[in-house]
Formats: sequence, structure tokens, C-alpha cells
Amino acid sequence: MAKNCCISNNTKVSIALNAKDKISEKDIAIKHNVYHATVSRVIDSFYSYYQPNNHYLPKHLCFDEFKSVKSAAGAMSFIFCDSETGEMVDIVEDRRLHVLKEYFLRYSKKARDAVKTIVIDMYSPYISLIHEVFPKAEIVLDKFHILQLFSRALNKTRINVMNRDKKNYNKLKTYWKLLLKDQTKLDYKNYTYHRCFKKITSVSD
Repeated sequence: MAKNCCISNNTKVSIALNAKDKISEKDIAIKHNVYHATVSRVIDSFYSYYQPNNHYLPKHLCFDEFKSVKSAAGAMSFIFCDSETGEMVDIVEDRRLHVLKEYFLRYSKKARDAVKTIVIDMYSPYISLIHEVFPKAEIVLDKFHILQLFSRALNKTRINVMNRDKKNYNKLKTYWKLLLKDQTKLDYKNYTYHRCFKKITSVSD
């Protein structure tokens, strides 16, 4: 226990460990029978032990965002990690471009120039950030977000066609999953009667 402190080191460690979970500071305070302000101080003190090395960055990074606390701008925070190991590097409370630019400029030019690839979704501020702060890094678009974009575009087109083509409206509405299904997983062998087509067909959802 530190001098002039009535909270044991074990309690502090327990608070810090709980802070890693999806639990509010208020609930952590109730659990450990301490004040909310005490929990905030403990978390801040442990964070001081973990300050990212401003002279080093992994060669391959991954940028992402997550829904965080209401106090964060837009309720979205920024997280980045080593894309090879999956190890988190740091979290920034605000994902807006000017905030991220200010944050990454704290890293030395040598550290930033050493980054070779950065995996991102299609959030345009990330692209601007990389061009400005990581000029030697290659941008890699996350395939999940690319497939998601194609899926949304295809669904939007389907709905537009569906609303214009009343004759095939029910078919396009009922069997929308078929348009998104992997061709190799379609059933070409089993035929059954389908009311939308008014005949026996291999169509299945």
C-alpha cells in the first residue's frame, strides 16, 4: 500500500483488471466499495505504465473503430493493432481526422516511415491520414468491408428493380438470399414446387 493511501495494491490491480472488461466505472466502484473518482484515478495511474513507444511502430498495422462511451466524439473511438500478431498498440478516444493526425505525429518520422502496410475499412479520413502521416505505407482494404459494400449495392439494385417490376416483385422479395449466395452452394439437383414461380424448380433459399 502506498503512503497516505487507504486502498491496497491488490484492490488497485483488481480495479485495473476489471477496467479491461465491458463494465462501467460506476459498477467497478460499487464492486470494490470505492468512489467513482477513485476508479478513474487508478485507471489513469495504470495507463501511465503503458505509454506507447513514440519511436517504434509495427511494420503492418490495422485501423478500426468501435462504439465507446457517450463522451467520445460521435460515440466512436479509434483502435489500432499489429496486423501480424493482433496485439493492440493503442486506443484513441476520438476517430476524427485532425485528432488522429495530431496523435500519430507524436511518433517519430522514422517510426512512421517504417510502416509498410495499413489495413483499413473504407472510412475516407483514414485514407487521408495515411497519405499525410504514413507516406510510405500501402493501403490494404479489409475484404470484409469490400464484400459488405458489394452486398449493400446489390440489395439496393434488387429493391429498385423489384419496385419497378411488379410481375417479379414477390420472387425478388422472397428469394433475395439467392442473389447473395455462393454459386457453389446452390442446389441444382432437388426440384420442388414454388408458389412464386407456379411450377417445380430447383430454387431454394
